[in-house]
Amino acid sequence: MVELVPYYICSLLSERSVWAVPVAVVTLYSFYEVGYIFNDRVSIQTEKNPTLRVGFEGIRPDLFTLCRTVLTSAMVFYAALTTGANRYNVILIATSVIVTFALHNKIYVARYRMTTFIILNVLKIYFVISLLGLDEILVFGFLPYIAIKWLNYMRVKRLVCLSPDEEAALFLPISLAFAVPIVYIDVRLLFVAAPIIILYNRKIIKNLIAAG
Repeated sequence: MVELVPYYICSLLSERSVWAVPVAVVTLYSFYEVGYIFNDRVSIQTEKNPTLRVGFEGIRPDLFTLCRTVLTSAMVFYAALTTGANRYNVILIATSVIVTFALHNKIYVARYRMTTFIILNVLKIYFVISLLGLDEILVFGFLPYIAIKWLNYMRVKRLVCLSPDEEAALFLPISLAFAVPIVYIDVRLLFVAAPIIILYNRKIIKNLIAAG
């Protein structure tokens, strides 16, 4: 899973064991999926062609939320004990994610939802970094990812007039724009951002290699 790679790099740079990375990401999505279910319910009511997640049909949101809350709490305490993370800080971030997702689902205008969408993506990364007990500054290494997700959200929600190809053509300039300043924050962040930059610009990189 490509999404795990930057977290593995964060762990290696911090001289921590990488085994906890998949546990932290699974913990994140164990409660984040609750928001997906409620988001789908909002989409059905407010969008003409809603994008719904496969596999959530017929699920009782209240029962699902209860089960996932118990599961997530157990996973947070277990992971925090093994990584040395501040579990109360992790729970605070998880609560912030839930509250922000609830607010996101209450906003029906796409241009306003863009704000909560970005906050959610930042909090997701912050949650994993915190649960792994890593330096919080490593979150800045994910800035290219946040910017690209923001652009993609605006295109999908038709807030900007871009074709998929035009959107993809902007990935490299965006990546470079964030790669330069993050080096000044901490050179380690460039290693965190590298797999993200490569992933979203793989076609361009492949073409450059072929041309060379």
